Amino acid sequence: MRSKSPAFDQSNDIVSPGCAELMAMAEREIGAFITVVTDLYGSEQAQLSAEDWINEFHSTDALSISAPRGWREVTVAASARLASRISDTKVSSTPSSNGSGPFVLA
Repeated sequence: MRSKSPAFDQSNDIVSPGCAELMAMAEREIGAFITVVTDLYGSEQAQLSAEDWINEFHSTDALSISAPRGWREVTVAASARLASRISDTKVSSTPSSNGSGPFVLA
């Protein structure tokens, strides 16, 4: 069972300073990630990657992301999903073995 950090407890009516700092770090991390994905792969992949990032965040123990390294781990996991998605759709430049065309699907 995942442990909850008081900073992430939705029953709190007051946002603690620690929570505000964590939220600022998360915003910077996901913002930088999405900016790069948009620049390299376009807005469709950026949207999918943002969803991946949020899903990875939700699957992570809240206490483990209290340091910048924890946010980076969320980004690395979302990047792995992006790489998998991109490699599934990328066309290889390897000539086909039957000689019918210059490209084969990887």
